[in-house]
Amino acid sequence: MPSLRKERETAVATLSEDLKGIEGLVVAGYVGVKTPELNELRDKLRPLKSRCTIVKNTLARIALKNASIDGGFADFFDGQSALVIQKGDAMASLKVLVDFEKAHVNFKIRGGHMAGKVMKPAEIKAIAGLPTKKVLLSMLLSRLQGPVQNLHSVMSAHLTQVVRALDQVAKKKEAAGK
Repeated sequence: MPSLRKERETAVATLSEDLKGIEGLVVAGYVGVKTPELNELRDKLRPLKSRCTIVKNTLARIALKNASIDGGFADFFDGQSALVIQKGDAMASLKVLVDFEKAHVNFKIRGGHMAGKVMKPAEIKAIAGLPTKKVLLSMLLSRLQGPVQNLHSVMSAHLTQVVRALDQVAKKKEAAGK
């Protein structure tokens, strides 16, 4: 019969390993959320390289300490906790989590950790309301492209006027030569 201590040590080691190379973490309470609903959330997170796992609070705190993630983030582990580990696009994962929280009243985001900063639920919701990375990059590109397009329009307008003036001069010389 396997030892309970060994199972816990293995769980902590696995979670500590999972916490390496993360983009962000979110802790949520899930009391009253049914398993098929949690599976639905997991299915939405999987393509974003994020995953939702149910953790024991004590073991999660030990794993966080092993991964050097501190700053009060461990305080969010109270009651039944679901930990969302984000290794891909953290912004997209946050949007999925906030939408899931809106659709399921029993799912409550307690806090998060991104870029070394502990975040409260209000901050997470504010960040989730921002445009995605792709949208922001396209907005930046359009802003950078605008001046180039304007320069092109101005330059081509002047060239067009020069061509028209030369055409008029050629027509006058042709008419005078007849």
